[in-house]
Amino acid sequence: MGIFQFKSLQARTLSTLVPLVLITLILINFLSYFFAKQKLDTEISQNAAHSLSRAQADIAANVDRHALLVSMLTKSAEQLGTEMNIEGYGRLFEQELTLNDMTYGLGIYFAKDAYDPGVTYRSIYVHRDGELVKQSTEYDDSQYDYLTQPWYTEAVERGKDINFTEPFYDSKLNINMITAGKAFYDREGKLLGVITGDLNMTSIQTYIEKMKFGTQGSAILVDKNGAILSSGLQSLKAGEPLKNTMNAEAAQSIQSGMSGQLSIHIDNEDYRIMYETLPQTGWKIGVLLPESDLNRSANEMLKLLLIVSVIGILLIMGAVLINNSGMIKEIKKIRQMTNRMALGDYTVELPHHRKDEFGQMADGINKVIVATRGMASRLSEESGVISGVSLKISQEISGATKDAHHNAGELAQVKEGAELQLAAAAESATAMEEMAVGIQRIAESIQHVSEATTEIELKAQQGNERLNVVSQGMHKAKMSMDEAGRVVSSLNERSAQIGSIIGMIQDISGQTKLLSLNASIEAARAGEHGRGFAVVASEIGKLAVNVSESAEQITSRIRSMQEETKFALEGMQQGALEMDEGVSILREVEERFIAMNQDIQQVAIEVQEVSSASEEMSAGSEEVAASIGYLADIAKASAERTGQVSERSERQLKDLKGLDSSAKSLTGVSDTLNQVVSRFRV
Repeated sequence: MGIFQFKSLQARTLSTLVPLVLITLILINFLSYFFAKQKLDTEISQNAAHSLSRAQADIAANVDRHALLVSMLTKSAEQLGTEMNIEGYGRLFEQELTLNDMTYGLGIYFAKDAYDPGVTYRSIYVHRDGELVKQSTEYDDSQYDYLTQPWYTEAVERGKDINFTEPFYDSKLNINMITAGKAFYDREGKLLGVITGDLNMTSIQTYIEKMKFGTQGSAILVDKNGAILSSGLQSLKAGEPLKNTMNAEAAQSIQSGMSGQLSIHIDNEDYRIMYETLPQTGWKIGVLLPESDLNRSANEMLKLLLIVSVIGILLIMGAVLINNSGMIKEIKKIRQMTNRMALGDYTVELPHHRKDEFGQMADGINKVIVATRGMASRLSEESGVISGVSLKISQEISGATKDAHHNAGELAQVKEGAELQLAAAAESATAMEEMAVGIQRIAESIQHVSEATTEIELKAQQGNERLNVVSQGMHKAKMSMDEAGRVVSSLNERSAQIGSIIGMIQDISGQTKLLSLNASIEAARAGEHGRGFAVVASEIGKLAVNVSESAEQITSRIRSMQEETKFALEGMQQGALEMDEGVSILREVEERFIAMNQDIQQVAIEVQEVSSASEEMSAGSEEVAASIGYLADIAKASAERTGQVSERSERQLKDLKGLDSSAKSLTGVSDTLNQVVSRFRV
């Protein structure tokens, strides 16, 4: 269904189910109509064939009885011959006629000179006239000349076999009839005459015309020459050639065949004709069945099937709408709940009272809500802890940075003092070199040296005090760095715990996907009745995918936070190492300052003793020069160490700035985590 985008499950279900039901019902109706039509057609054909056979048997039986009567009378005439006069034959025939309803008339026609020599025509004919039976000798007429009539001559030609004439019109009786005639002979085999029995065609025609098959089926009787004798179809007139009423091929097939069935077209209407042959006369008796009459019952059944199908479709659509309405209500509840979950609202669980798959799905969603609610609460707590720790680290690093700035300034002053000390030592060395030529300035120079020494001692003490302050600040910064490292390590552990919680959410999402897959499998097993539930299972799968994607986003952010936390922890560890190195250097500088202070005090003592031992100056000038050289070396070393301490202090300041940047990044991560957690309302 990728081509059609449906806006509702109900539209999807109806668009899928109704065409299938409609196609199924159409196939059922078509097959039912086809088989029913075939069955009805067979039954109608069988009934028509049975009726045709019965009609053929009835007519044949009547003809046989009539022929038997003629044969019996022929035998009687052969035995009686001319011993019975013509009136006796009339009484005999009158008696037999009253016993045979189908026979219209009986007659005996003697051959020329057979009744009496010289008598050409001698006959008597007994026939019905309404309810009466009459005798007639009017056929003894030379004008009629029965000796030349076809019914007579054909009977003579057939010999001892009975002969049936074609229907003909008798002008004397004014009726259409068929004559069964049989010649009779004396004991020597000489022709005596012909016994005839006439059948009134009116009775046969009436019988044929009254025959009905179904509602509009009728009968037809055709002679052996293809002329219509009688028909229940008004458009087929008696005496009309059959070939004029239908195509010549069909007429020829009927005329030449003994029995059969074929389709014909008469007066713009299709008929099916079934026919058989009367063996005595060679006539064809047939049944005409209109195709419209054959299809009427099947068409009515088709209409009934269509009505039932429409009612069935309406009932199915109603059942689908009723069933879908309940499913859609549950889906709307789930959709509203997932929308709230997408907005971070996990304060309300999904209420339900169902025990089916919707109830199971609601239970799964409620479990996700409870688990997410606990995770969000824990994340909120951990985020608060991280935020507090990062703020504390930032404050501590800010204080350490200020102290480092101050220490850098003090170290710069110490460096300047060391440089001054180095310059003074150089001047002292120059003075010692010139002492031989300017001994008179010794007192003044010593006074200058005493003042310079006092100032250097004061600055050395101040530098020592500043170094103590810097050392204490470095110790505090180291303690803060250690505390920050522990907090960041705890944050890393909490992030790992959060990652495990996200893993649990992903497991729940995977189970939900598995539940959706199982639901899809069950829907596939359910066939057509599970199509609607398959769509619901698909929506559950999409929901599980959305939950999984949200969990993946949270996992990605947690991983980013863990990486930044790891980076901050590594920076803090590196800062701690450099901090330890700075503390070690400060300790070394402090020791140097102590030694330098002691040396300066010693110089001061010696300067004070110069005035009382000036006389010994000359002798000890070499020792003083050596001491001043040593002092110059110490001052130079102090200046170099002070420069190194200053450089390390600057690097430490840069490291503190890096730690401050890491602390700010940690604060940013904490803020991001707070923003993520703030989306969840629990």
